[in-house]
Amino acid sequence: MKTRTCPQCGSEIEENWHICWNCQFELPEEIEVEKEENKSNLKEPQKQELVLVDKQLIINAGKQLKLIVKLILYSFLVALITFLIYLFNDDSRTFLLGGVFILAMSIAQLVNLFQAGNDLIKSVGGDKK
Repeated sequence: MKTRTCPQCGSEIEENWHICWNCQFELPEEIEVEKEENKSNLKEPQKQELVLVDKQLIINAGKQLKLIVKLILYSFLVALITFLIYLFNDDSRTFLLGGVFILAMSIAQLVNLFQAGNDLIKSVGGDKK
């Protein structure tokens, strides 16, 4: 398999890749012929640790993060509706009920965010307990 060297960090990259795996430098489409004197100016490549991840846990964490965004949007919508009802009816019970609902949604957001973080940590084997 043919490889080329990243001009930014000096890592070996497969010929069909256009972005360096190490430094995310965008490589040109054409393979350039490198001179030996250019190689001496390159930084030493940093050692990278390969980590196996659990794909399902990452997917679950992504779904939980999407749910958090939806809950935040619903919270804004509930706050707006509650404010409009309070503005037109001057009903403090509705305002209180809306506040309790937003508080419950905020707690749900924190629980989902905590679970998403746990799933991400577990996906890379960071939680050995």
